[in-house]
Amino acid sequence: MQEIAYNQQNYFRMQSTLAEYPILRDRIIEAMLNQLVRDQVFSLSEIQVLVTEKAIRSQTREGLNNPFIQEGPAGWEHRLSRIRAHLIIDQYANQYTFNKFIETVNNIVENRPVEKEPDFFWHNVEFASTESIFEQALQLERDSAAGNADTLAALSGAKTVLIRRCLSEDPDFIEVAKKHLKVQDIYEVNQKKIGQGPIGGKAAGFVLARTILQNSADEEIRSTATTRDSYFIGADEFQTFLATNNLLDIYDTCFLPDQERWDRYPFLHQRFQEGALPGNLTNPLRRIIGEIDGRPFIVRSSSLLEDSYRSTVNSIYESVVVPNQGTQEEGLVQLQAAIREMYAQVFNPQAIQYREKKKLVNTPERMGIIIQIIRGHCVGNYFFPDLSGFSVSQSSTRWSPFGKPHELESGYTRFVLGLGSHALYRHSSDFPMFVRLAEPIIPETRKGRIFNHFSQKLVAVINLKSNRVELIDIADIPTEKYPFSLFAAQNQVGGKLQSVQRSSELDRAVLTFHDLIYKTNFVKILRSMMTSLDEGFERPVAIEYSVICDFDKSSIPTFRIQIDKCRPIVKPAALSNAPCQPTGEIRKFIETEFNVIDKLEKQIHYVVVVEPRGNYNRDGLQYWIRTLNRELADASFVFFSRRRFGVADNGPGIRVKFADVQNAAALIELSDPKTGEVNDFPGGTQFYSNMIEIGIAYIPVFLGSRNTLIDWSFFETQPNVVRQFIDLPNEYRGMIRVLPAKGYQGYGSLTLRSSLQDGKTTLYLTR
Repeated sequence: MQEIAYNQQNYFRMQSTLAEYPILRDRIIEAMLNQLVRDQVFSLSEIQVLVTEKAIRSQTREGLNNPFIQEGPAGWEHRLSRIRAHLIIDQYANQYTFNKFIETVNNIVENRPVEKEPDFFWHNVEFASTESIFEQALQLERDSAAGNADTLAALSGAKTVLIRRCLSEDPDFIEVAKKHLKVQDIYEVNQKKIGQGPIGGKAAGFVLARTILQNSADEEIRSTATTRDSYFIGADEFQTFLATNNLLDIYDTCFLPDQERWDRYPFLHQRFQEGALPGNLTNPLRRIIGEIDGRPFIVRSSSLLEDSYRSTVNSIYESVVVPNQGTQEEGLVQLQAAIREMYAQVFNPQAIQYREKKKLVNTPERMGIIIQIIRGHCVGNYFFPDLSGFSVSQSSTRWSPFGKPHELESGYTRFVLGLGSHALYRHSSDFPMFVRLAEPIIPETRKGRIFNHFSQKLVAVINLKSNRVELIDIADIPTEKYPFSLFAAQNQVGGKLQSVQRSSELDRAVLTFHDLIYKTNFVKILRSMMTSLDEGFERPVAIEYSVICDFDKSSIPTFRIQIDKCRPIVKPAALSNAPCQPTGEIRKFIETEFNVIDKLEKQIHYVVVVEPRGNYNRDGLQYWIRTLNRELADASFVFFSRRRFGVADNGPGIRVKFADVQNAAALIELSDPKTGEVNDFPGGTQFYSNMIEIGIAYIPVFLGSRNTLIDWSFFETQPNVVRQFIDLPNEYRGMIRVLPAKGYQGYGSLTLRSSLQDGKTTLYLTR
């Protein structure tokens, strides 16, 4: 297409007229474009090339010497939009009379209330504004519902563009979402969004999950699945924040050596907290705080790389709970600080290491934001949901030998009384409830005289008086004000469990959830929901949820289950290596029937033993574990301990995050019920999810269980070669040992093998 000079009189008259139609201006310009295409003045591809060329030249003219870094996606789209409009008016002014232009304007105005036909070709949908696509796609959806089959192709095209612009750019998600989401669903989400860009993977996942459940053929699912009041910030605002605060240079952080990232992060984090949010967000955020009206809320990440179908980034960004019990201005300040915290976490060394491990560090990350109102009950000064938890529709392992011997688990749930943070983070001595969905049986460790030791004892709540999130003892919850305690707790009397009475206190209570599991339909409903989501997403899924129990009509509660997050499960290749039968002379080192992974085999060079003792510096131990993990990156090794890995508190567990151990082939945890050293199954925690996503196997060993074996002489006789890798300070020597697999009693190699066919996980030595 040749550029031609302006017909100046026509051009300026058209510009002047368009200024009188501020709302319809975009639609008038689209109609002008369609006329030019119909009359073959140019093709869409020709004008797209010219618009792009002019946009690039305009960047140079405006002094952008590195446009990719200096101008975010929102700025680039705005630039393209303005140049495109100018070119369309220019070409139209040279091809048609002003009277023809006025006819086009009048046609748009006259047909505005009800349009029988779209005003632009659907093959031109990429050029249209989002508002125009919504307006006409909604009409197409109404026509389709009325039986007009001719609109289906156009409707599908419109949905594709709207999902990509408003929800997620993941092509696999778009293909699935088109089957379930109506244009009206996408429109309602867009009405809750502020700023530019899609809402990101996590938000898109729970929007799709909510729609699937609300459209279920099962009335029980429809009546139980409730919506959560949510607001969204488009992912393009992240780039705008960086540009506004001169932070674009910190992308280089992703390519620095690991330790240098850790050294720089406190300074970078401070720069983010001092940064100003884009000005276009201030008034909408103030409006959101007004609509929330003093209720607690949570701010979650929703980046474009999170929770995708192909290579999901999962649970690496931490959410921020805002109690919101002050003034609206204080609530706004807390919300803005939480958003800046979400943005800063993109450059957290833990997150960068995770993206490196998944080969995503070269893919630019853009952070969307979810703002969700927390639903719950007020019990005294405390506010919390009745239940919060995590569930998977299909497990990637067979957790216990008591299930079907050669089949994976059909799914499980891990839940707690109170806020979900207590279920998602591992603690040194607390035990969230773990239930298999197919067979909801309370684990044997929760029964007998030691049940109190293996139960949840702390509850995460929002203290409305102190305006803080706190962990409180279950005994601090007054039973007479909390009817759900009848189904969550039992009292321990004389070594036996008895039902809690309304008038009793919870000073001797144990959270067994016995009546919830056996006397209500909670597990059945959750299992049905997981099956429905599994089918809707067309692959296994994992969800986070919260539950409100109502006792309005009966002594048996009804449930309102809110889906807070839903993502497809992606099994990494590192956990999919088909095992071979061992050959030659073998000696078993460790064997267990718990948490068996199908078709896994890895060669192991070192066993790293972590044995904390005394009153040690937990930050220091974490640093040396992380350093050793980095030094052993080129070797294959496993961590071994009697303590829980990945705890979030300062108790007796090992406080590390997944990035501190991410190069390991497996984590082996030893439990001994006789001594009370029992490690809970971490399935559902963020730590465990991170491990599985990057291919680290979790191997629990329960002493005293049938067919459990461990060769203690290996630990007693193999030399400690830790000094070959790190120089431990005196206070940590003996706490971390590196034992080579080669050379033990003449054996040459150590192999980790897990197979459903065998029904066990074995580490064995071969000559």
